[in-house]
Amino acid sequence: MKISFVVLSLFVFFAETFGATTTEPYCDELTTTTTAKKTTAKKITGYECPSGWGLFSRQKGKWCIKVFQNTLSQPSAKLNCQNVGAKLSGIENTNERAYIIKQGLGIVRSMNLKEGTLWVGGIRKTACSGSNKSAAGCVPWVNNAFEWIDGFTTLKKMFTWIPNQPDYYKNSETCIQMVISDKTPGTGGAKSGQMNDISCSKSTSTIELNYVRGYVCGKQATPIYG
Repeated sequence: MKISFVVLSLFVFFAETFGATTTEPYCDELTTTTTAKKTTAKKITGYECPSGWGLFSRQKGKWCIKVFQNTLSQPSAKLNCQNVGAKLSGIENTNERAYIIKQGLGIVRSMNLKEGTLWVGGIRKTACSGSNKSAAGCVPWVNNAFEWIDGFTTLKKMFTWIPNQPDYYKNSETCIQMVISDKTPGTGGAKSGQMNDISCSKSTSTIELNYVRGYVCGKQATPIYG
């Protein structure tokens, strides 16, 4: 028994002094192998629009446009555009204007009419409204009093007006309609693609030229990755 006690005591002494052995490795013996993955950025090979929309190039990027038929106020037109993921569209260049005119003429002709208008995404600036209509920076109105509201149209050169417009009649005409006319010349000398400032709530008229027949929606094109 004494021998066994001595042996046991020695075992405890060495275990406490040098540490007990274990079958698990120490933390600093663990190794981790990491394999670096090569990532390749996908390239944009083109852009696309939903079916029935036209694709155009702008300074800010690619833009989709569609003309819808309806007789409604400007706020209602804005809401309808939002419902299809778009905004009431401005006009950036002559290609867009030509496309909108063509679509607008299709609407007018389908109704056996000669003229009408489309809501577009332009408004009179708040700073150029009411008593401030002739403030510095607002005149001449044709170039300075209006702005595009879709957040993607950058150029003002497409604010082109029918004769004697804009006139800001009764200080109430803050929205913009584009004229669509199948006449040469149109009523009052108006031509397709020209604009008229009008009350935002105005949708019908005894004058065919001023009768709203549709509105123009626009949204950013979807990139195609190759």
